[in-house]
Amino acid sequence: MPLTAEEAYGLIVLHGIDLERYGKTVVREVVSILETTQTDIEARLNGSYPDQDNLRSADSLRLRGVLEQINTLQVSANAALTDVIVTGIVTAASDEAAFVNRLGAGSVQASANMAGVSEAQLIAAATRNPFEGKLLKDYASELGANWRNRTRAQIVTGYMQGEPSQAIQRRLRNTVEISKRGADLVVRTGVTHLNVQATRIHAEQNLSLFPRYQWVSTLDSRTSPVCRARAGKIYETGKGPVPPAHYRCRSRILNLAEGMDEAPELDYGSWLEGQSAETQNDILGPTRRKLWKRGEVKLDRFVDRSGNQLTLDDLKKRNAKAFERAGI
Repeated sequence: MPLTAEEAYGLIVLHGIDLERYGKTVVREVVSILETTQTDIEARLNGSYPDQDNLRSADSLRLRGVLEQINTLQVSANAALTDVIVTGIVTAASDEAAFVNRLGAGSVQASANMAGVSEAQLIAAATRNPFEGKLLKDYASELGANWRNRTRAQIVTGYMQGEPSQAIQRRLRNTVEISKRGADLVVRTGVTHLNVQATRIHAEQNLSLFPRYQWVSTLDSRTSPVCRARAGKIYETGKGPVPPAHYRCRSRILNLAEGMDEAPELDYGSWLEGQSAETQNDILGPTRRKLWKRGEVKLDRFVDRSGNQLTLDDLKKRNAKAFERAGI
């Protein structure tokens, strides 16, 4: 028997969690490049920075020499960043196409003649179709360019203010943290784009089987206004908006097979309630699950404003009484 919309929705949610975890491995590679290059930059500052200049001038030959050395390091690092982000995301294209093809096959009668999404098709769509007005490679390249510009500005500013190299190094560590957050933003949005492009292509190639799709939002306190407004809405295949609707968008689309009822609008907590204890533990961790099941801490309290999961120590500080009542 074909999947119901609710069953298909559940599979999409589970798959989205796995895809997000994969995205985090790509982000870790980017962070490694940033941190390694930061170490090299600090070594250049320690060895060549003109600490003893009495007359601070932006035209200082020694300063220009340091900036050129650091720029060379960052140009190389930026090329690596772009490659890691783009390659890292499209590497998931084979698995993503396979998931969408399997989900589509499970949503219709077994006798249906269906065209599948190929890895090559998906890579082309993910890299050539813009989201939020830019291509994936442009986002990755812009991340590196912004990091380079911020680095140069902080070195020149610190130098003109007479700061020693140690103070400038502290400035540059802040720029690296900004770039780390930027990498997380680009990769999270990029994996959503990859998933949605696969789902879109599959429906458009099988229009008679999937004439409509439903916008599926993750409904919690961090859901954006646009995704709240589109949550659960039905659109004609090929004619409506698709995620990502903004940076870090977590929304997906569900292709509705001919005759399939739309999925009920479930919030994440309602969906999680219907999962096995094993799945709940896998997603939340045993301690968080215990707090959630006892009603001591709501799901949206497990993350900060940026959507990053809080550590258990952070949670204990914020919810000391809840941990005490739960006996943890």
